[in-house]
Amino acid sequence: MNALTVSAQSRACLFTLLLVFLLAPFARSQSSVVTCSSGDMRYHTCNVGPNRGIRLVRQRSDARCIEGRTYGVRGQQIWVDRGCRADFEVFFAGRGGRDHEGFRDEGGPARTVTCSSDDMRRHTCDVGPNGGIRMVRQRSDARCELNRTYGIRGQQIWVDRGCRADFEVLPGRGYR
Repeated sequence: MNALTVSAQSRACLFTLLLVFLLAPFARSQSSVVTCSSGDMRYHTCNVGPNRGIRLVRQRSDARCIEGRTYGVRGQQIWVDRGCRADFEVFFAGRGGRDHEGFRDEGGPARTVTCSSDDMRRHTCDVGPNGGIRMVRQRSDARCELNRTYGIRGQQIWVDRGCRADFEVLPGRGYR
C-alpha cells in the first residue's frame, strides 16, 4: 500500500466516525427500559416522564404481572401492585409521533371503546377513521397482546382468544 491509499482510507474512516457522531443525537431510541417493583406487595409508582405507553418486557417476580390489575401506566408514572416486579419498555414520541401501537397523535380528544371476545373467537368493533388505538384497560383474565389477541385493521379494532379490553381511539384520518 502506498501513502495515498492509506490516507484516502483514513479520510473515509474519519468521515464515517464524524457522521456517526453528528447524527447520534437524532438516532436516539424512542424507548427505554425501566424496572418497577412492588416487593412488599403494596402499590408503588415509578416516574418515567412524558410517555406514549409501556410494554412489559420481562417479569422478575413470582407474583403475576397483569396489565390493568397489577401494573399499568398513569400519566408520567408506571404503577405496580401485589408483588409485581418487572422490566417495562417505556415508549416516547413527540407531538405528531407514532408510538408502539401505531397510535398517531393528530390532536383532538380521544374516545374509549370496549371490545370483547367473550366466546374466545375473533370479533371486531367499528371505530371509524382513527389515528390509532392504545389498550388502556384489560378487562379479561385472558391476555390481551398487540397483534396476537388484539389489533387494528382499517376502521376496526379486532380482538380474539378471550381478550376483552378498553381501547383509546385517537381521532385522525385513518390508521397508518
